[in-house]
Amino acid sequence: MAAACGLLVVIGVLLPWYATNLGEPFSPETTTGWDATTAAKLALACGALTAVVGALSVLALRGRYWDPVVVRFLGWMIAVAAGAALALVTFRTLVKPEPAEFLSREAGIYLALAAAALALIAGIAQITAREQGS
Repeated sequence: MAAACGLLVVIGVLLPWYATNLGEPFSPETTTGWDATTAAKLALACGALTAVVGALSVLALRGRYWDPVVVRFLGWMIAVAAGAALALVTFRTLVKPEPAEFLSREAGIYLALAAAALALIAGIAQITAREQGS
């Protein structure tokens, strides 16, 4: 789940985050998270890290010789990376870039927000599942 959600954070950053609210004769334009803010670029990096570590977790859990300490460490990495992505996207959801009064939020920011939250939950679940199994 963390790998898929990390990938969704990356996709969400590349989708439109903001649209301009300008009347006629101007046409509304959208801006991706990547183009809009540095926070989105950092969120993309955190999402990519979450996806890679999530994939490594799947390999570690499916492997014949997996170590519970390694799986727990990977869970912590997922939780930290996803938590950072969630904080960055939440900040940009609450605080729009300038000129904020002319912008409205688009679907990409909400996709990135939901995916980061689910990845954080997956990381926490992996940590607690390994603690109970020990």
